[in-house]
Amino acid sequence: MQTQKKQDEKYRTWYETKITLQDPWYKLILRMLRPVVADMTGKRVLEVGCGLGVFCTHIARENGEAIGLDISRSAILKAKDLSRQFGVQDKVEFVVTDARSLPFVERSQDIIVCSEVLEHIENHQQAFHEFARVADNSGYIVLTVPNLISSLFFEVVFFMVMGQPKYVQKYLNVEKEYVFHYFKVKRLVNSERLNIVDIRGTDYVHVHPKIIKFFRLGEISNIVSNELENKKSWRFLGANIGVIAQKTAK
Repeated sequence: MQTQKKQDEKYRTWYETKITLQDPWYKLILRMLRPVVADMTGKRVLEVGCGLGVFCTHIARENGEAIGLDISRSAILKAKDLSRQFGVQDKVEFVVTDARSLPFVERSQDIIVCSEVLEHIENHQQAFHEFARVADNSGYIVLTVPNLISSLFFEVVFFMVMGQPKYVQKYLNVEKEYVFHYFKVKRLVNSERLNIVDIRGTDYVHVHPKIIKFFRLGEISNIVSNELENKKSWRFLGANIGVIAQKTAK
């Protein structure tokens, strides 16, 4: 009984972090988008691997036209519930589909977002090719992936061996974990001949939340991480790597 209570508490904390966009990768995506897309009104935004639908719901609340895709049916159902909770169910659409075969015509989306998803996809090159195909000319592709060459290393190895928590597995497709790092991300973007607008890391002091809480390191770790994020020489060492790339007309 006590174990179930702890699991429920962990789930509530995890879910609250998600719906408030407090994950460092979503914060990074918003920071990278802000200089190039000042207003989301009318923008066609496609999130591949939308999970619980938190980012799509945010875009809908900003008057964008959002579509969220995920291979997990349970995640899509949860995403639809969230959109109804915020009253934007008419502004966002959620679809169950595979990232490697997107059900859209070429150049049909202004912004493609894929956050912490590619590392779970076999043949992620095909998925990224699909992102480039459906992005409109001058459109943007924004993605984040976990970075093995960082303080995240031990956590990645742990989840590879032990698996993700059950409350995560219930909604997110995280059975597989492929290795990513700064140089691999850059090669992937260059393979589609996209123009890299910005590439940077985030969460430079990635420590287990219990350690952060016990030693009261939250404020210090945020200050250090934010400082390092602005230093280009450190960008390949963040726990997560983010890139925003622009498609050019061929």
